[in-house]
Parts: sequence; structure tokens; C-alpha cells
Amino acid sequence: NSPGLSGAYAGIYAQDGSVFYAPEDSVPVQNSLLAVSPVNAYGLSVRVWQSREAALAMLRPHRLQVAALCAVALFVSAAYLYFASRRITKPIRIIRHMMERTALETLDTPQIPSGGDELKALSRAFNDLCLRLKAAVAAQMQAQQRETRALMDALQAQVDPHFLFNTLNVI
Repeated sequence: NSPGLSGAYAGIYAQDGSVFYAPEDSVPVQNSLLAVSPVNAYGLSVRVWQSREAALAMLRPHRLQVAALCAVALFVSAAYLYFASRRITKPIRIIRHMMERTALETLDTPQIPSGGDELKALSRAFNDLCLRLKAAVAAQMQAQQRETRALMDALQAQVDPHFLFNTLNVI
């Protein structure tokens, strides 16, 4: 019986399970906690057992300390998760805000902060999208200008013969 652990017993056993040394009154009971050491170079292992009731009786005075420690650990981990998630999602919120503010006037090259690999890829894709959209708007404007110019030329071509005809009639 160990002096520091009430109701705890220890024994030394051979690799085949035979008893090498064990106190006479130490017989493991059915509902006991058992700890077994690895087998050493001589083929011996130490087994320590204690009744479940004795182990729980030793823990009872420390229940409040364990509960307080668990509460503190839970609070610290929740705080860490909150601040870590805020740090991770900040670039995503900035990208979303830039996307919401994007208009034809602000297509020049938006400066979006980049963080991890995924955020860099997302930022690059958004910048490329803005550049392609700006090029598409410029191409559309040129097409409209050419269409307007073609309409003006067509009207001019229709008007010129009328002036010539009217001039010939007057003469």
C-alpha cells in the first residue's frame, strides 16, 4: 500500500503475467483503475491499481479548481477563436466592401489588401474582372461612337443629293 495514495497498490509482474513481487493483501478488485508500465529490458512491468472510489475521493476537494480551470480555458479559447476569425475575415470584408462600391467610374485598379493564398487569388481575380469590365466598357463606347459616326455619314449621304437636286432646280 503506497503511503501517498490511499487504497493504491503496486506490483511487479513478469512478461508472461506471473507475479514477480506484490504485497500479499494487494489483489486488484473488479472496479479498480489500473496503470501498467511498459516492459523493461528484464521483462518486468509495474502495475499500479486503486479502487475507483478512493481515486474519486482524492479528487473531490479539487472539483472547484478543475471547474474554474475549465471555465478559464473555455473563455480563453473562445476569445482566441473570436479574434483569430476577425483577423482572417477582415480582408474578405474589405474585398466585399470594394466590390459593393465598384462602379463604372471606379474601375481603374482597385487596391485590395491580400492575405493568404486564397485571398491573393480572390483579389487578383477581382482586379482582373475590373480591368476586363473597363476594357469591355471602352470597347462598347467605341462601338457606339462608330455607330453614331456611321449614322451621321449615312444622313450626310442622303442630304447631299437633295442639295444638289435643289440647286439644279433653282438654276
